Amino acid sequence: MKELASEVYTGMAAYGKVRTIISTVTGTLVGVAMLVGGTVLLKRKSRLSDTIGATITNDPYCVQYHDQNLQKWKCKNIQLSYRVNDKDYVLNTNSDSTIKYTKGLPLSIYYDPSNPANSSLVSDNTKIIGWILVVIGILLLVSSWVWLFLVLKFKIAAASSGASGIIGTVRGAFK
Repeated sequence: MKELASEVYTGMAAYGKVRTIISTVTGTLVGVAMLVGGTVLLKRKSRLSDTIGATITNDPYCVQYHDQNLQKWKCKNIQLSYRVNDKDYVLNTNSDSTIKYTKGLPLSIYYDPSNPANSSLVSDNTKIIGWILVVIGILLLVSSWVWLFLVLKFKIAAASSGASGIIGTVRGAFK
């Protein structure tokens, strides 16, 4: 009986090593893709880099609804006026937010300093998303390679990886 248990243990460890190598390759590819994507977003220059005060000049059509117990407003045909370098501009937009837009409401908008007519209620700054992708990519790479090291160094880690793979496969078969 001990020999059978030893063979099962060795087989689980071998399966766990193969499974972990495949997972590490996948994790490396995804992690590198996240690092590249995050770096691209970090290097991307925001066009709407300045903010300015604007005022709603019309009565937009707004409908109230609830989203996960949060009161929200879907507003259409919002017209905002703003002035840059003594020239008037108008932004026509729609919004889906927690703010009910009404005539006279002052807001801050984002605009392109080289083309003030290009404006929006939301920023086009992608730096936060870039940093999130870079951090997740690094964590994925480090954790994948640390787990591979542990599986290749310790038989019990390899066997647990193999056992969890088989348990996951069996569970998936009965869903």
